[in-house]
Amino acid sequence: MQESLYIKLPLGSFLFFEYYLLFLQILFSKGADNMQKKTTNKKTKEPTANDLMKYEIAKELGLSDKIDSLGWKSLTSKESGRIGGIMATRKRTQQ
Repeated sequence: MQESLYIKLPLGSFLFFEYYLLFLQILFSKGADNMQKKTTNKKTKEPTANDLMKYEIAKELGLSDKIDSLGWKSLTSKESGRIGGIMATRKRTQQ
């Protein structure tokens, strides 16, 4: 007796699979549209005094290359905390 290579599925599971594929298709097509919108609508703002101080401290810590290439979101929490701590110390000494 020869075994069948096909898996026999109940009709309900086939319909579920079709709906699942449709859901994934809609999800990823909307995700691609949103990614394009985010990159095209990016606004640039004028850097404030805090932004300039933050970038200066990041440069002193050797993080400016990482920030320029990958952005501020690429920093770890330890690196961000270090920058914030130094900023707070400098602000206290300026007053």
